[in-house]
Amino acid sequence: MATQQKRASRKQPTDRSVTDRPSPVRRLVPFKQALRYGHWGKNKAYQLIHAGKIKAYKDGRQTLVDLDTIDAYKNSLPPIF
Repeated sequence: MATQQKRASRKQPTDRSVTDRPSPVRRLVPFKQALRYGHWGKNKAYQLIHAGKIKAYKDGRQTLVDLDTIDAYKNSLPPIF
């Protein structure tokens, strides 16, 4: 009897699914579209990706670039006076 009361008094963990948490929204675009958005060529884009300045992801054969990282990179550039 005491065992049943202990079991009943324990707090059950809440079952939270992945949809309960807000998911970060990434603006991912194909590589060619990212080149137009960033106003640079393939070589410059690959240099920035390999330097870790912008983020790219692979989805099968397609390379997707995060536009937020392009914005962050451009905002980090020093102004010219």
